[in-house]
Amino acid sequence: MILRDSADEKVRGERVEVHTGRKWRADKSVSDAESRLRHSDIVGTTTSGRLGLGCVTRASWSPG
Repeated sequence: MILRDSADEKVRGERVEVHTGRKWRADKSVSDAESRLRHSDIVGTTTSGRLGLGCVTRASWSPG
């Protein structure tokens, strides 16, 4: 993500392949994490227990 979202145009343009082990892939893990963050932005903050609405705040995640 650091290379893909870099401010430097040359770094951003390079296609770097990250070698990982057999059990996980870096690009799939990053896309899964971004998908979860996007979903939590859509759903918003939910209440849990006896706290009322608006007691817990969270900063939203947006890629740009």
